Amino acid sequence: ACGAEKVEVSWLGLSESLSGGSESKLIWSGDPCQSRPMLKLRAVEQGELIGSWRFRPALEIWKKTPVAADDYGPDQRVTFETGLVRLADIQGNPVGEGAWLSRVAISSGEALTDRVLRRAPDSERGSSVRVEARAGALVVGADGRLLEDAFLGEEVRVLNLATRSTQRGRFTSGNRVVLEQ
Repeated sequence: ACGAEKVEVSWLGLSESLSGGSESKLIWSGDPCQSRPMLKLRAVEQGELIGSWRFRPALEIWKKTPVAADDYGPDQRVTFETGLVRLADIQGNPVGEGAWLSRVAISSGEALTDRVLRRAPDSERGSSVRVEARAGALVVGADGRLLEDAFLGEEVRVLNLATRSTQRGRFTSGNRVVLEQ
């Protein structure tokens, strides 16, 4: 249910002298997908219950998640691979496919989340763009410069170099900004 690839018991919390012999069956119940779950253990021998215990073991849960393929400094493009990481070491939301830049220094094998990465822009602040205004079939264009990082399909501020004015528009393919009407 929790998607764990591996679970390690770091502390069981049970006495070493449990009831039952070598023919006893141990039956576990409870949700082990937490670091300190409440579990129930029943010992059954020849169909008869010989003991029942409730305990709270300490577990280390490991999940497959994107991890850094190498060491990176701040503002570097990050490549990743899939690795096993302790759930307790995953701070934030794991990232998906795409281009990412590091916010901070990252070590090889570290879990990659939105806390340590930011999306790499499709075009960076200061890049030259074509600013376009459309009215039906008429298209008027001028050169411009991005005032912030731009992502395809999202709104962005741009400096129109022909009018020296700041405008807002939608960043599109081909380094164009289409002004909102």
